[in-house]
Parts: sequence; C-alpha cells; structure tokens
Amino acid sequence: MPKRSTIAYSSEDFRLNNTKNTTTAKDGLRTHYCHVCSNPTLITDANLAALPRRRGDQSTVLDRTTRVCRLRAKRSDEITAIRRKGSDVVEKQTRYYCGECKVPVCYECNEEKGTLYVFEGALRSFERKRGNNSSGRMKRKIDTTGTTSEEEEQPVPPCIRRGKGGKKVIVSVRVTEGEEKCAVMDICAERILISATKENIKDCEREVLEFLSEAFKCRVAQLCVLVNEEEE
Repeated sequence: MPKRSTIAYSSEDFRLNNTKNTTTAKDGLRTHYCHVCSNPTLITDANLAALPRRRGDQSTVLDRTTRVCRLRAKRSDEITAIRRKGSDVVEKQTRYYCGECKVPVCYECNEEKGTLYVFEGALRSFERKRGNNSSGRMKRKIDTTGTTSEEEEQPVPPCIRRGKGGKKVIVSVRVTEGEEKCAVMDICAERILISATKENIKDCEREVLEFLSEAFKCRVAQLCVLVNEEEE
C-alpha cells in the first residue's frame, strides 16, 4: 500500500506552502490527550503542530480524508452558530466534547465532514523524542551574568494530571517491588515506572506516595497515586 501525505485540505483560509511540514504515516500514530483532564481524545498519524491553522480562531486543520483520525469525543447534537468579526457570514459548527470533562476539543464546519478543526490548546501529546517539529513551548531563561536565552519547556506527561476541582494531583504509576532503591525508571504517557524497595505491594504504595510527595514538593494529602491501574 503506498504511503499517503496531505497535499490539500478543505479550508477557505489557507494553502499548504510546504508539504514537508506535515508528518507522514511512517512516523506512526500519535495519541493526543485532553489538555484539561488528560483523557485520550484523538489518535492520528499527523503531527498537529505541523498542520495549518485557520485564520479566524487558530484551530488546527486536520484533513480526515487523507489522515488517520480516531476520535474519542462526544459529538454534539446541537449546531453552534459563529459570526466572525468583520464578516456577515454565519458559520455553523458541530462540536465535539471531551468524554471525561466535557470541554470542547474540536468541531466540523458547515457540514464539511472531511475536515476536522481542533481548537487551539485543546489537545496535547507527549513524545519522548523531541525533534525539529516539537510542539513544546519556549520559556525565557536568564543566567547569573544577565544573559537571556530561550529553552524548550518539557511537556507534562498525561499520566500526571489535576483531579476534579484542582485540589489533588493524580499520578498513574507502575511499581516494581524488591529493588535496591526507590527511583523513577521510565516515564511514558500512560504511567511512570517506579522501583520500590518494599516487597509487599501495600508497603510499596506508601513508599511511592512519600517518594512522589518529596519529588513534587507537595504534601502527601495533595496526591492521589494510581498504582498498577488501581487507586491507592
């Protein structure tokens, strides 16, 4: 089967100036998570950071006819009418909402089901290997000599997220018992792999909780640790 790449898309706002900016299927599928609750929402073979944006609201344009697009969001039965500033045209949006926290994440426009528009900042991904197409934000850093430079902020993995109301930090972890020391072995989108010195899983849970409390500089009461997919 030949490899596919996006060479055109349905939008009145843009034209692709450089098809090399898009991600081909050889890069594999990417999971994008709700920015609010970290619920897995969109699986696609496209790099959203490299796709074009609409001029009106800076939403990302995803061509569903040439890209893998597996959406785990609830489609609204209602139509949202939008009139852009300086225009008399009424745009009709069919919106999709996160299945967990119910915030809007993307929409279809004027019944163009072949094109999905992802709201700016609604989704995030977590890639271990950061490259030239990285979507990480830049932060300004000033050293002791007063020199200003920019460096990329590393994204927070979706396995670390805020609980309802924002009072607790929820962390999904996988624990290996009976190791020499308590330490972080690996981090992925779904969980943090942590080694623990205790043999009993219940003792390990407490050890990991105290370890993360010190690492995050917060109280134990502020953490909710999901150990091996079960709540601590």
